[in-house]
Amino acid sequence: MNQSSNFGFCISTKLKFLNIEAKFLNLSIGQHFNLLISVLVTTTWTDRKNEKMRQIDSGITNAVWAINISDAVYTLKDLNKLENVPTSQKYITAGESGVWAVGNKGEVQLRLGITDDLPEGKQWYPVIGEMEQIDSGPLGILCGITTKQTIDCRTGVSLNDPKGNGWSTISFEKKPKHISCGEFGCWVVTRSNKVRNPFQFSFKPVFYL
Repeated sequence: MNQSSNFGFCISTKLKFLNIEAKFLNLSIGQHFNLLISVLVTTTWTDRKNEKMRQIDSGITNAVWAINISDAVYTLKDLNKLENVPTSQKYITAGESGVWAVGNKGEVQLRLGITDDLPEGKQWYPVIGEMEQIDSGPLGILCGITTKQTIDCRTGVSLNDPKGNGWSTISFEKKPKHISCGEFGCWVVTRSNKVRNPFQFSFKPVFYL
């Protein structure tokens, strides 16, 4: 759900809406639902009065990454503070398939060296491809919207090879704007703001409409 006002809305585990005093343009909820709500409520959103976040992502893992309105990158550390990771990105995603980012020129990058003790990782690894937006889902599932407005999914992503080995273009008759992949498949918002049914996938991955 996108929200651009001064107040965001989170659905609690009891399916109630909670008002959160924070300025942001994008919100993502993963498997650790209570974790992200806790992040929004208890971390230094209001303490960092000069930091206005425009995008945040958390999916399936404990990782929480965000980008502010100046394209600076932050990651959640020790469950109570957002720490700056010196880099500039347009979009970031965190999931079982790793932490991936889209740079300001559409370049695709994978964050390497992430551990429990070093949640911010060590370095960005460039991957061939040009994206507008990307989403890291369950292990082996990484899909994005290319600069040519096609849906491309990374092949060969695994624990042994987190970089994967190529891209596969998925047939899609509409122009996609945003994609989100999780345990219930991949969902697409089109340029006309329509939501498409999820892709059903096996973990090669192979996608079907």
